Amino acid sequence: MLPEEPTIDPERFIITVFCTIDDFFCQSCPKLRQRGPAPTLADSEVMTIEAVGEFLHIDTDLELYA
Repeated sequence: MLPEEPTIDPERFIITVFCTIDDFFCQSCPKLRQRGPAPTLADSEVMTIEAVGEFLHIDTDLELYA
């Protein structure tokens, strides 16, 4: 019998990805959006949504926000 692979619950996975991306943005990147109306989401939040969506093979924005 093969040992079970360690799993992580989705909420913890998303939080871990967010913290990693947010730390990166805080340390090494200027704000990506400089003009226009004030954004609703922070750059790190947008990047987290996109990264988790790619990892989960979610292809459309509608699926991402569902």
